[in-house]
Amino acid sequence: MRPSLQPSIIWICTTEKRMKQHRPGFLFLFGLVVAGVSFALSIGAAERPNNSPAPAAPPLPAIRALKLEPASLTLKDGRDERRVLVLGVTEGEKFIDLTAEATFTAGSTNVEIDSQGYVRGKTKGAAEVVVSAAGKESKLPVTVEEAAVPAVRFVRDVMPIVRRGRTGSSFRCADTTRNTITRRSSTIFPAAASTA
Repeated sequence: MRPSLQPSIIWICTTEKRMKQHRPGFLFLFGLVVAGVSFALSIGAAERPNNSPAPAAPPLPAIRALKLEPASLTLKDGRDERRVLVLGVTEGEKFIDLTAEATFTAGSTNVEIDSQGYVRGKTKGAAEVVVSAAGKESKLPVTVEEAAVPAVRFVRDVMPIVRRGRTGSSFRCADTTRNTITRRSSTIFPAAASTA
C-alpha cells in the first residue's frame, strides 16, 4: 500500500465507524460514494495512454541446426495428437526455443497439421513432417499405427473426468478386476473410505 493513501483509508474507516454508530441510513450512501470514486479512478487509469513503446526483442544468435523433441512421433489411434518442441542449436551447444516461430508442413496425406502445430493421423502408415524455423529445416518421422477413432469406454474415458470434479461426495465405481461395484468416499483421507 502506498504511504500517500494511508491517511485517506484511515479517514474512510473512521468515518464508516461513526456512520454505523450514529446514522446507519447514511452507510449505504457512503458506500455508493466510495464505489463511484474508485470506479472513476479506475476508468481514468485505463484511459491514460502508455507512451512508452514495448522493448524490441533481442536478435537471435546464429542457429546451426534444429533439434526436435521428441525426435519422432508414433500416433496410436484417431484421438492421438501431438506437438513437437522445436529447439535451435547455437554455438556452444546452447538451445533456443523456436516452437512459436516454426512452420510445419505435412510430407504426405497420412497426417494433418492444425494451426497450432498439432499433428494428427489421417490414415495408417508412415509420413514425414518438414519443420522450418530460423532459416533451417528438419524432418520429423511420424508413424500412424491406427487412424480409426476408438469407441468411448466408461472406465477409461469418462471416470477420470468424473473423479476430477468430486471433492467431498461419494460415488459408485466399477472394480474391473473383481467385477464388483464399490461405494467409495472421495475424501481427503483415503484410508477412511467406506466400502459397502
